[in-house]
Amino acid sequence: MTNDRDVRSRVRAFIFDEFMQRNHAPSATETAQALGLESALVPDMYRELADGHTIVLQSNGDILTANPYAAVPTPFIVEPARLAYNGICIWDALGIIANLGCDATVRTTCGDCSEAVALTVRAGELIHAGGEIVHISVPARHWWQNIVFT
Repeated sequence: MTNDRDVRSRVRAFIFDEFMQRNHAPSATETAQALGLESALVPDMYRELADGHTIVLQSNGDILTANPYAAVPTPFIVEPARLAYNGICIWDALGIIANLGCDATVRTTCGDCSEAVALTVRAGELIHAGGEIVHISVPARHWWQNIVFT
């Protein structure tokens, strides 16, 4: 008999590997096929991962985020050497860089004046080029009340 915890771990690892390697949110069907699972099992695994705040699902059951990765275009574009990724916020964008363990630039706009902003990380250090300020307006303890807005 298959252990749900083991299956959930395999599904979680597959989702994150897909984001890291291809910047792709796998569908439940793709996940089932890749892992040799029953198609009906994967949506339940996705819901369990969402309930545990590992992923966020869209209303149709597709993956919206596997934090720090976003499956949709966002104003926080992470540009390492090979692929571009999306983070929902600056915190997630910097988290993508940390997760990938690479040098990269985050391109976004100022929330106050809409001016283009670029933050660069080299060798694990944020290069401070000017007057950029990271502002996190929602306390961390409230992030999951509306993780997409946060």
